[in-house]
Amino acid sequence: AICLQTGTAPPWFGDKLKNSTLVDPNKDVVGAVAKLKPDLILAPGFASMAGGFDALSKLAPTIDKISGEQVDPWQDMVTLMGTILHQPEKAKEIINGVNEKINGIVAKYPGLKDKTYAFAYLYGADQISVLGDESDGAAKLFSSLGLRMAPRLVQQAKESGQPRFQVSTENVGLLNADLLVVAAQTPKLQQRVEGLPGYQGLTAVKNHAVSMMSTTQITGLNEPSPNSIPYAFDQMMPALAAAAAQH
Repeated sequence: AICLQTGTAPPWFGDKLKNSTLVDPNKDVVGAVAKLKPDLILAPGFASMAGGFDALSKLAPTIDKISGEQVDPWQDMVTLMGTILHQPEKAKEIINGVNEKINGIVAKYPGLKDKTYAFAYLYGADQISVLGDESDGAAKLFSSLGLRMAPRLVQQAKESGQPRFQVSTENVGLLNADLLVVAAQTPKLQQRVEGLPGYQGLTAVKNHAVSMMSTTQITGLNEPSPNSIPYAFDQMMPALAAAAAQH
């Protein structure tokens, strides 16, 4: 098994990948994969790197994206693996398990229904990347809890033509919503966003409905999988509870 990560495997895998080889995506990925002599390669997103994808496909049958979406739906990926491994029932079991987790949150916090959310990432001192596409994989996770994207973010994305648009830190007020899920690339940037004029006035901040995540943790929402979804929701639980409690 291969995990394309720097450093260690994501925390939501626990010790499940202890026998895996971690490949640094900033180095020679093709060479590292070749040494492992794989029978099958799953490389979603590599199509945009034509040279790398072509080189991988010469090593073994290689599967790129399985949908036309920016991030393949996790259910489709699980179903595909169930087909490849001749374990369709196991795939259904995994999907049902994640859905049970989601349904459990919905039942526990009915107040989440129709509450608004903002999902953002501070990747530099002056720029915030904000999600405005309701069909995005991460957005679908929020909607599965009954949440809806803050309307002004949807409108901003449509006007900019970008599903994830950039706003300057001086416009942090755009993130006003019942729930705020945000990550900063470094602890220093986290302190910066929390100190921005207008941040303390955000509805989610005043109601303690903010989930401040690390870059690794927020990846669990940006690229959802059966392991990362329960992990990410567990990280968000205090903020979800606070948002649900508001009237």
